Formats: sequence, structure tokens, C-alpha cells
Amino acid sequence: MEDSSILNWRQWPVVYKFGAFGAITGVAGSLIVQGLCFVIPGGEHTAGWVVLIMWKLMIFPAYTLAAMTGWEWPDGDCRSLDAFMFIMVCVVNTFLYAGLAGLAGLFWQSLMRIKREWDSGK
Repeated sequence: MEDSSILNWRQWPVVYKFGAFGAITGVAGSLIVQGLCFVIPGGEHTAGWVVLIMWKLMIFPAYTLAAMTGWEWPDGDCRSLDAFMFIMVCVVNTFLYAGLAGLAGLFWQSLMRIKREWDSGK
């Protein structure tokens, strides 16, 4: 009674593949940057500044959402981020990256359709 085509990712449309890749990238990126932030202290050397900038870019969408809803965002660096806010960062980044990647998949699909029509018209 189950649909085996759901698990067969090779039959997925391009938009689904791009969206799944974006969602995985959003979660993995959030986890990696947060882990790097704990390993490399920010501001002491060049790598610390790079990690700090990546962390600020990573939390920006969730910080904006928290500011719009009136939630209190903790001040400080990545070590002061509590679990609820980190989960919010992961969820927001997952949906944001999945949506952007899905749009890129739609664009890619449109380009391939135009290319097929162009090639068949010659």
C-alpha cells in the first residue's frame, strides 16, 4: 500500500531535488558554523573573524524574524545562544534555503525546457 516512487529520488522532479538539497544545506550549514564558532574563538585571528562573520550571516534571518515578532534575542557571541534560538536558526535557515533552492530549480527547469525547444527547432 505504500508508494515506492516517493523513496526513489531519481524520479523526483528537479524542483524537489533542489529543495531537498537546499534544506539539507540549511541544516548542515547551521550546524557546521555553530560548531566552528565553539572551536575557533572569534576575533583573535583571521579565522576567528571569518567564523564570526559567517555566524552573523547565519543568524541574520532568524534574528530578523525574532525582531519582527518581538522575541528577545540574547546579546553576545555564539556561545550565548540558547537551544531554542539555535533550533529556530536551523528551522529558519532550512526553510529559507529550501525555498531559494526550489526557485533555482524552477529556473533551471525553465532553462532546460527552453534549451530543448531551441535544439528541436534546428
